[in-house]
Amino acid sequence: MLSLANDTFKLMFGETEIAITASIILPLFVFGVVGNIVTIIVIYRSPKLKSKFNYVIFSICFSDLISAMLSPLFLYRRTWGFLSWNLSDALCKIFWAGDNFTSVATSLHILLFAFFRLTSIMYPRWFKRITIKHVKLALIVVWVSSFGVGFILFVFMFGSRLINRHASNPERTWPSCIAYTERLGMLRMYSKVGYSIFFYIPMVLITVLSIRIVYVIYLRKIQRREAMKKKHQKENSQEQKQQKKEKKAVLQLSLIVGSFALGYIPHTAFHFVATTSKPKTQFDLHMQWWFGQLEYITLRISECLNPIFYNLASPKMRHETMALITKSGGRSNTPRNTTKPVCINTLDQNTV
Repeated sequence: MLSLANDTFKLMFGETEIAITASIILPLFVFGVVGNIVTIIVIYRSPKLKSKFNYVIFSICFSDLISAMLSPLFLYRRTWGFLSWNLSDALCKIFWAGDNFTSVATSLHILLFAFFRLTSIMYPRWFKRITIKHVKLALIVVWVSSFGVGFILFVFMFGSRLINRHASNPERTWPSCIAYTERLGMLRMYSKVGYSIFFYIPMVLITVLSIRIVYVIYLRKIQRREAMKKKHQKENSQEQKQQKKEKKAVLQLSLIVGSFALGYIPHTAFHFVATTSKPKTQFDLHMQWWFGQLEYITLRISECLNPIFYNLASPKMRHETMALITKSGGRSNTPRNTTKPVCINTLDQNTV
């Protein structure tokens, strides 16, 4: 294989690669936008879904919606706009800053969701003291902090520029919408420190919280069985309902965490590799380009799966979603109730 240092510049993709990635990313773009808008509308319109947990899901959907709307810019940047970014410089900045902003926001949202779930199970009395206002305040903190560390920093680090494609230029294999040369040191530092703080540490915490939740529910299940054996009783309907709620809570959290890991482990891994390694051959360059495409596709799949997972884990949301789809433009079968929902058990009855 020829070394890139001695080889003339060649694009690492062709029309076939463009067609393949476009045929995947564009449908995911449409599904991501529609799916998250539908979920947002369903939670907003249905009084049955006005729970603390669903407010967090409502906010996550906005993050996923923004990310989905930015995906055509990624496709353009990595294909038709690779050699020359013919869109405005502002769109280049918005893509990079918006993509990182929503990634950080999603990570913090899921950490908040897992914390609320564990609190509701282990400390139900304390959790009842958390009001919708408290949840909204926490979400505002998530969005503001994500904007500060995710959006603003990337606006200053990235932009569109003409790149000299001569063999002597080390930047010749870069897309035209890329980090400024003088800010590469800052970007490398961010990929090491920032990704650890905003992705890997939350991922570890989310995993620990999830395992703790499953363990607590498992212990309670054993304790209930032992208590019933001593009293020679069978499970009553109330206990069976509680167990079903616990199973649905675990399922919902597991799906959300699994989707998060699917999207953001490859996403952060690629950016770390891209900022710390240099392809030595055309084949290496081609593989790195495909790595970038595949990690973004997994991110898009992850965010498209979220609305599906919300409905799979929640019969109430599934019912309201089907009512909206089948009665688009009409009224839902469920009468609207202007009264505020009341939390009556440790898992928040409107949660699942």
